Amino acid sequence: MKRLAPRPEFSGVPALAHGAWRWILLALGLGVLCGPGQAQVLPEAELFDTAARAFQDRNYEYAEKTFGEFTKHYPMSTRWSEALARQGQARFELKQYTGVVELLQGGLSLAGPIADEYHYWIGQAQLLRGNFSEAASAFAKIVQGFPGSRWRLDAAFGESVSHFRRGDLRKAADLITTPGNAFQQLAGGKAASGSDVVYRGYLLAAEAFLGTSRAESALEALLRIEAAKVVPELAWQREHAVFRAQLALARTNLALRAATNLVETSKKIAEKSYAARSHAGWAALLEATGDLDGAFLAFTNNLAPGLVEELRRDALLRLTSIKRKQDREAEMAQYLESFLGQAPDDKQADLARVQWSDLTLAMHWRSTEGTTLPSSNAPAAALAKAIPLLDKVVAGGTNGPYHGQAFWLRGWCRWVLSGTGTETNLTLSALGDFEQAASLLPAGENQALARFKAGDCALLLRQHARAAGHYAAVVQACEGSPKLKEGLMPQALFQLAESSIGARDQNTAIRAIERLFRDFPEKEYGGRGMLHVGQALAREGKPSEGRRLFEQLAEAAPQSPLMPEVKLAIARTHVKESNWKEAAAHYDRWLAAYTNHAAASAVSFDRAWLTERAGDDVKAAVFFAEFVERFPQHPEAPRASYWLGNHEYNLGEFVKAETHFQKAAGDTNAPSTLRWQARLAAGRSAFARLGYDEARAHFAAIVDDPKASPEEAAEALFALGDTFRAQPAAEAGKPLERFAEAIKAFNRVAQAFPTNVLAPVAWAKIGDCHVQLASLDPARYEQAAQAYTNALTHPLADLMARGEAEYGLGLVREKTGQLDLALEHYSNILYGKNLGPNEVPDPVTLEQAGYGAARVAELQRKPELVTGIYQRLIKELPEIAGALKARMDKAMERISGIPRAAAAN
Repeated sequence: MKRLAPRPEFSGVPALAHGAWRWILLALGLGVLCGPGQAQVLPEAELFDTAARAFQDRNYEYAEKTFGEFTKHYPMSTRWSEALARQGQARFELKQYTGVVELLQGGLSLAGPIADEYHYWIGQAQLLRGNFSEAASAFAKIVQGFPGSRWRLDAAFGESVSHFRRGDLRKAADLITTPGNAFQQLAGGKAASGSDVVYRGYLLAAEAFLGTSRAESALEALLRIEAAKVVPELAWQREHAVFRAQLALARTNLALRAATNLVETSKKIAEKSYAARSHAGWAALLEATGDLDGAFLAFTNNLAPGLVEELRRDALLRLTSIKRKQDREAEMAQYLESFLGQAPDDKQADLARVQWSDLTLAMHWRSTEGTTLPSSNAPAAALAKAIPLLDKVVAGGTNGPYHGQAFWLRGWCRWVLSGTGTETNLTLSALGDFEQAASLLPAGENQALARFKAGDCALLLRQHARAAGHYAAVVQACEGSPKLKEGLMPQALFQLAESSIGARDQNTAIRAIERLFRDFPEKEYGGRGMLHVGQALAREGKPSEGRRLFEQLAEAAPQSPLMPEVKLAIARTHVKESNWKEAAAHYDRWLAAYTNHAAASAVSFDRAWLTERAGDDVKAAVFFAEFVERFPQHPEAPRASYWLGNHEYNLGEFVKAETHFQKAAGDTNAPSTLRWQARLAAGRSAFARLGYDEARAHFAAIVDDPKASPEEAAEALFALGDTFRAQPAAEAGKPLERFAEAIKAFNRVAQAFPTNVLAPVAWAKIGDCHVQLASLDPARYEQAAQAYTNALTHPLADLMARGEAEYGLGLVREKTGQLDLALEHYSNILYGKNLGPNEVPDPVTLEQAGYGAARVAELQRKPELVTGIYQRLIKELPEIAGALKARMDKAMERISGIPRAAAAN
């Protein structure tokens, strides 16, 4: 019997991913079935060969289907187990790993002499599914149970890979290197001839040893394959592992020798990333040993075009870092100029421009004393040259990897060139640069400094509020950094006070000065700042601080004509603190004391609103009613009536609710949006009290209003359709006429407002109405199906609309005897096929669909399916498990004709 040899690779193993671990395909005899229109099944041999040819052509979908046909039609064939194995391989190639496991495990008992092959593909599929324990178990069965299997060596390796992937590195290494294990027995035997599995096995063992800090053992494993003849990529992996092992053992000279071998081996590989990684490792080792010039030269190899950009970027950064260590920034700046001159459009050109500009500034700041903020005496010529370089970096947007640094450096250049703010245009440009930098740089010192400099620019431009915002952000950033807190926070607090006074925010200024005195008593900023605070204490302060001042004023001058405003200000500080109960009490006392004050109407409304926020709806209703009665012309009166309507509606007092809503809707001073919402609410109140005629009148008033927005009209039409559906029959003998009227309303929503979110729901409702009318006219079922389809495919359909439409389609197909289609629609809901990203099933729709699916399965006399559906519902809806179990039992009784209790006996 011919068999297909395994061909997939074990992926994801560290340091082994650069080579392809594959086996040669043997005895390809795979094929395809005839097309879907074929009426006759091919003879056994022809059908197998058809499937085999399809597999050989890599037409895996066709091969999988055709092998499935073979196993179905020829269950007694001597090639049945082989066909099932090939079907599993086809699924594997289609990445249907779960299907591979299910298929082959199901046929394992009939696999006969090729059971090892079944275990092999099960292991491969489990490995790629991430089920590493199960994969290891499958491979172990071949190793232990099939001593003559041609794949035993591959399985031994696969078992080790599986343990490696599951994190058991010691087990992975032991399976490869322990004497007497299968891998050791097979590695030197005939089974390993012509295969690279042995080589990869020892590479894997070395990786496992390195991962468990056993570098000496890793070298021993690598020594076993030193003389092996393999492709250069695998040889490179061995040299790379040797290099890392010698580094781990701190054998510098041997690591340097290994690095040299690594570089030489990479020259035999066309893929340039091998050479780049080799040079990077070599250069890093040279740098670590203090050979900075050698490291610099080695890193330059990785700037060659065509290499992985990440490695080129790292090389450029390391080159600059080395020259900084040597205090030779000028040499690096010259190197970068040459790099840009030769390749101005290189993908790393922006990084080179940023580094050149950074070095230019650094060279002029190095000689100054170490202060928190750099000095600003850089020569104009050098900084002026940096600006156009940085312009190129930020051109075209602010999302590049170096944009934050570029804005930061350009801001400094412009700040220095402006004469520290004396040149307005440059200062304004610097402000924009620093703000952009602060928004793009990661949290840290540079971001804090960027915000500080943005504040400095804004303050010089007399944009005080803008400056205060930046300084406040700096203060917050300093909280998490001892270095910034000591060096930058005192200046930031002082500048915050200065800018807050200019922005008429005296309270913030006071808080900044108080903290400056408390936390930094040795600093001189506080005294100068206090002079600027003055009489701004009472304006726009923090609530508690402001209240303290207001209470002091009230105690000192209780008869002042300003007392109503003072006490109202005290009440409002509680509002700012969200202390609704206390605020409402203050407003209540205020109204008692100043009944006829000009602010009484506004305070009366606010008292009611605050009482509601405090959780006392009963008292709030009394206050809102008093407000509407006393101040009917106040702009907030419609809102108060609307609130009262909602309150009564929630209490079930629908007549009272309708009255309040009508009052709000009829107030011509109310905003149009509030008026239509109130009219709609009035209609719903009438609907709730079964006043269908009045409800229709309310909804029709909105529909007929030419000033109503499309959204308002659509919602009113939808409510009108619901009203028609719910109302009793208008005439005896025409019980279903109301559904035809409802269709007209829903159809207007769907046709006239297709971009409204109600459109797909309206289509679903149209379908529901057609289903009702189908009892008189069966042709309505197809109209219902079309409406449900429109709802289901509508781009604005949410989960509820799609669920209702999907269920409706199932119901239509069920009622028209199309039970298979009905079951499919119900199943789409039951098994979540109708769910979009991040959607979870609606329990009601799920339950409804489950009942429908079970009902159809019962009609089809499929007891196992009925049981499966109810068990699925019990799992998904455990809170109604008892009721579901009872329904399942009843269904099974109906199918079998025997009560479950009797069947159990």
